[in-house]
Amino acid sequence: SSFAISILIFGIVASLGFLTFGSASSGLILNNYSTNDTLMTLSRVAVALSIVFSYPLVFVGTRDGILDLANVPQENRNNAMLNNHTFVLIGILT
Repeated sequence: SSFAISILIFGIVASLGFLTFGSASSGLILNNYSTNDTLMTLSRVAVALSIVFSYPLVFVGTRDGILDLANVPQENRNNAMLNNHTFVLIGILT
């Protein structure tokens, strides 16, 4: 399955990072590399973009799940109501 492949790739990368730096490795392997290394800087930017752009996807799923648990029908979910719930949930979460 795709999750098993993702876990395998993550495990390989984490193991190689640990083998490179040993017990002195940081929790985020990219922090062990030089800030002057262009490839690692691009990797840091890629990780940051991944985090920034995955948040809205996860948040919309969470908001819709909460509305489903509250038994709010789909026909009552207009833009104004969704925006209000979004602001409230972001306020609670942050």
